[in-house]
Amino acid sequence: MKFFKKRNILYSLVAIIVLALVSLAFISIITNDTRKDTEAHMRELSNQSISAISQKLHTDSVCLHSIAETVGGSTLQLNTEELRSYLERKRMIYGFGDIVVIDLEGRPLSAIGAQLPNMKEQEFFKLALQGRLVLHNGRSLSNRNEHLVRIAQPLRRNGHTIAVLYGVYMPNQLRALLTEKLFDRNASTKLVTSAGDIIAAPKIDTEFFTIDSFFDSTQTEISPQQHEHYYSLLHNRRQGFISYKFNREDFLAILTPIDMARFSTTDHARWYLSMAVPYELIAAKSRTKIYQTTGFAFILIIIIGALIFALYHSNQKKRQELQKAYEEIRSLYRTIPTPIIRFRMEDGGIVLSDNRSFANLVGCPHETCQHRFRFFTKQEFIDRIWSLPDGSHQMEMLIRGYGKKYIWHLAFLEITTKPEGREALCVLANITTQREKLNQATLVSQTDALTGLANRRGIQEQLEPILVSESVQGALLIMDLDNFKQVNDRFGHQAGYTVLAAFADMLIEIMPETSFISRYGGDEFLAFLPNVD
Repeated sequence: MKFFKKRNILYSLVAIIVLALVSLAFISIITNDTRKDTEAHMRELSNQSISAISQKLHTDSVCLHSIAETVGGSTLQLNTEELRSYLERKRMIYGFGDIVVIDLEGRPLSAIGAQLPNMKEQEFFKLALQGRLVLHNGRSLSNRNEHLVRIAQPLRRNGHTIAVLYGVYMPNQLRALLTEKLFDRNASTKLVTSAGDIIAAPKIDTEFFTIDSFFDSTQTEISPQQHEHYYSLLHNRRQGFISYKFNREDFLAILTPIDMARFSTTDHARWYLSMAVPYELIAAKSRTKIYQTTGFAFILIIIIGALIFALYHSNQKKRQELQKAYEEIRSLYRTIPTPIIRFRMEDGGIVLSDNRSFANLVGCPHETCQHRFRFFTKQEFIDRIWSLPDGSHQMEMLIRGYGKKYIWHLAFLEITTKPEGREALCVLANITTQREKLNQATLVSQTDALTGLANRRGIQEQLEPILVSESVQGALLIMDLDNFKQVNDRFGHQAGYTVLAAFADMLIEIMPETSFISRYGGDEFLAFLPNVD
């Protein structure tokens, strides 16, 4: 009967209470730890998708700019089949749903765009005419059930806007960039706007989470405090988490804003990536540990052993999950077809990591490609990179590829200062073909098609820099053909063309080889003879 003494009963109650409190504390730690791991994983995957989407929008806007510069500098008429064929090839290269040219009257001129209605009253068209780079999302003008994203920018020639060039994304082209590698693909990931539009979603038939659900849906339960927190995230363009109920099921969601500072938008809506997972998936991660702990709650030694085992098992499981996530990220980093390299800027750029695409580019085995970045490019580019401040930058540079041949690339650089030194993450895009075509288009734009001599643009680009030099010496001749109009009137323009071409050939034959000869316009010619008094 001594067992039932008040002191023993009190000690037993205290021991039970202590064990219960320890068990509850352990359960709380496990649950919170699981949620933190989930949040970190969601944040990491969300940022991966945001980075991929931002990089695509940025890269494609640069490509559209290159196309606009090429078309603007050429002599092609906007409504020719040759231009349409050129745009169609570019569409296939860069992966746009379509690349459309719209003239100043709002008429689409490309092969596919010719079927579209007049766009003169569209807001994105008006903004592009003002010289802005426009990002627009909305319904297709020809099919209201189809959602499209457009990047539009002005197409200029001789300093004047002559049309608008825009590239069109179909939803599946952005949908492929959304990450779903969370809890066996049970996450709901969507690209949305603060106005409530869903731009892209990998799972069309799943509606775990939408931005407008907090304002329009009566099925969504959210406290006033969470509502204010959610509104603050949207208003301040910050990344953050929010908890809510949908159809009586708890969810954890993350909102991540996309930086669109370089674009103008027509609806002024901000873009976000939303990722939501059911709380049941998070609870399932810790349920086994909780059952093990509560099952031995009344036996101190067994509970202590269970706690030690559970902690060890938990750490092992977390390490495996983190290792799995790390391997997934590492696999994505190494297998992505775009060359990527990360290096420390001290001591010639010590290479910290690179992917297989970069190793294949420079002809170096991936496992042994731990050199210095200065080995892969020229000193002038090294000096420029070293002078850049922290932040995002882009520049064209030569990279020494396989066989020691230098190839032009567009480099996107992210420079950060860390305690161990300044580091740079460099993503490369091959632009050799674009540069060659741009140089060819520049040469065509500076040449008179009839005589083969330089035209007015050629004079501006080639001769004017020479004439403004203080050390220049020579003779400048400006001449025209007497009574040339009579040739055209009597024998026709074809005869006039023959006379102009013959006169150009004569100038080339009699002028010194160092002379600059051009057709100024009509029957007027200009020649500069260097070192002639």
